[in-house]
Parts: sequence; C-alpha cells; structure tokens
Amino acid sequence: MAEYNGSCRNDTPSAVLELEQKFVVSPSSSTTDRLFTLGFRQAKEYHMVDWYFDFPKSNYPLMRQDMWLRYRRGCLPDADEISFNANDGQWELKRGQQKQSGDESQYAQRTTVYEEIVGEDAVDLVRSVLLDIEAGKPISKTLLLKDAGGEEHFAEQTARLADAFKPGIPSTLPGLKPFARIVTHRSSWKVPKSHPDSNGNKEEQRSKYDCLTVDLDQTDFGYNVGEVEMLVPITTSDNDGDQDSRVQKAKLLIQELIDHLTNSDESTSEPRAEKELEGQALVAKGKLEYFLYTQRPSIFALMRELGLAT
Repeated sequence: MAEYNGSCRNDTPSAVLELEQKFVVSPSSSTTDRLFTLGFRQAKEYHMVDWYFDFPKSNYPLMRQDMWLRYRRGCLPDADEISFNANDGQWELKRGQQKQSGDESQYAQRTTVYEEIVGEDAVDLVRSVLLDIEAGKPISKTLLLKDAGGEEHFAEQTARLADAFKPGIPSTLPGLKPFARIVTHRSSWKVPKSHPDSNGNKEEQRSKYDCLTVDLDQTDFGYNVGEVEMLVPITTSDNDGDQDSRVQKAKLLIQELIDHLTNSDESTSEPRAEKELEGQALVAKGKLEYFLYTQRPSIFALMRELGLAT
C-alpha cells in the first residue's frame, strides 16, 4: 500500500502543484458505493461553467507551452446560469510540469502535474507570454494550425448566449479568444475529518486519503468522467528533491485509490486503471480533451501533435 507524508502540511505555500488523474465512469458504475466503503462522503454538488481561452491568431501559444487559461464560474445545484453574472468567477491558469521520474509505471505517468495560478497573477503571466510573442520570440517549432476546425459552429453556439454570460476580456490581453465552453455538473467527494461516535459526539477520523478529492463530472455534451486530485504545496523552504519526493508519493497514492475505484476484482493486486470496452482498452480523457476531440477536431490535432493528448 502506498503511504503518503507531507502533502497536508500547514506551511503557507508560495505556490501549489495540482496533481490529478482521470478515470472512466460508466453509467452503471459502482464508484459511489466504493467511495463510501473507503470512507468518502459527498462534500458538495454544484454546476460550473468553464470558458477556455488562447490567442488563435498567434497559433495558440498558450497551448504550445502546456498552459491552459480558463474563466470559471461556480453555480449552486440546479441553479439557472441566467441568474449568475459572467464576472462572478475568476481567471485560472494551469501551467504544465513535464518532469517525470524514469522509474514511474505507465499508470503513474497518467497523473498530470500542473502549477495552478489564479486571479490577477494568472492574467499577468499570460500577459508575459503575449509580450514574448510581440517581441518575436519563437513559441514552438511544431506544425502551424491552418484550420481552426469547428470555428463557425463554436462561434454560432456562443453567439446565442447573451453578453452577460461571456467573461470580459482583460484589456491587457488583446487577441484573447475563447475556443471552448463547458458546463459541468460536479459531485465532489472527500474523507470527513471527523464522524459521530455511538453517542453522537464527533471524533477525529484519520485516513491516508485525507488529502485526496474525488470529482465525478457530467458535462453538457454528454461526457462523464471521474478524477482524483491532490494539491501539493510548494513552500519557500523546498528544494527540488523534497518537491519531487512529495510528487512521486502523491502519484502512487492517487493511483492506489483509482485502482480501488476501477478494479472489477478487488482480490487482485494488479493495477487496472484501464477498462475494457468492446475488447479495446479505454483510457479516460479529460473534459476539455474530449470536447476538442468531438467538437474542435483541428485544435485536438494540434494538441496531439504537441504530445498533450492521445
């Protein structure tokens, strides 16, 4: 069994690494039953609207650096999006960390590692990328995206939304355009820190999965996916060895939980993060990846060319 020590420290982090791995959730999945067995309980349930942005005229420079800028708004369960102003959310930027350990299993390598930056810091970092473009610095040597693929359909789709639902583009980021919009119903699961004893008093509950969050997502385009997430703080006292050690331990713990949630036979210790569908192995895609795969195939082709999709 994987043991984990260090990710739940109370040190104030200077930044955060977000580790997450997707897993397949079928319509007849017993995922929630297994979560209950492992001590998880539903912590919250809500809708969220994500707009993803890049600079299409500059050939998607953010994507080329494994950087993903989105504007996210969260809504209460069953809330009508009309009742929410588009600017109620915040800008979020995920910056990929490509470094991998040579002895990682193929399963652990499916855990993505991103630095997460939010708010004005996210906008400022994107602005620095834009300044590099304006200065003529090369962004990538990969194929240019000649065909936006689905651009007219996406424009028509988003044009039907009132301006109140569209995030305002920061004035410092001219040329920033949305290339995807995803509405998700999410149920989020965590292990409670305490639970009532036989007398109704709360007693502390410890679990090695305390630091993990499991999200079960249903999208507005019919795609269901699960993900296990852990936030690993980066503190000012960290050196590369400390951070790498915590990341590797976190990956093992995430994989162990996914094995419990996806294995059809709990009696075997062999990890099976893949499921079989009609004789072929099925690996879960993220929501954005699947959206681009089905709705914006040319952008997905670029994503695959960059090694960011399978």
